[in-house]
Amino acid sequence: MKKVLLILFVLAICVLAFPHGVMADPGTDSAIVNAEIKPTALVFDVTDPTGTWTMIRGPNNLEPTNTIKIEIDSSLVWTVTAVGSGADHTGHMISATAPATFLQNAVMIESTMAPAGFKSLETSQNVQTGPAGNKADTVFSPDLSQLVDDSDFARNDYKITIAFTCTES
Repeated sequence: MKKVLLILFVLAICVLAFPHGVMADPGTDSAIVNAEIKPTALVFDVTDPTGTWTMIRGPNNLEPTNTIKIEIDSSLVWTVTAVGSGADHTGHMISATAPATFLQNAVMIESTMAPAGFKSLETSQNVQTGPAGNKADTVFSPDLSQLVDDSDFARNDYKITIAFTCTES
């Protein structure tokens, strides 16, 4: 009798937990539980800008022909963050030739989808957030800005690597 009550108790829990996916196998002491877990896949793609970024003293925005394109395909809430990588002078452009020099001001970033002001790439910055249920591709291009100071050395080989990360929640 205890065995039958235990089986009925387990089946009752399964019916409550999976109301459409429990079938008792007649004549045995077992149950088959069917459950559906919807697959979630994050597709995150960042393209490299082409060409060079010609700068002058003062504020400089990345030209539209050189834009970075970010594509997200997710069914969950997602967030894209960015930070300028590098051990020394994180977030700053650094020359490739010796002696290496860096620009005094960090590169700044802003989302084109929801402009909220430029943020420094010296630390990790939230660039864009997207809603849940957005399985269609979301494509945006963040704006980059660089202030060139009078004390910066004139060089044609400054570069920065920006690490973009996309997380789902």
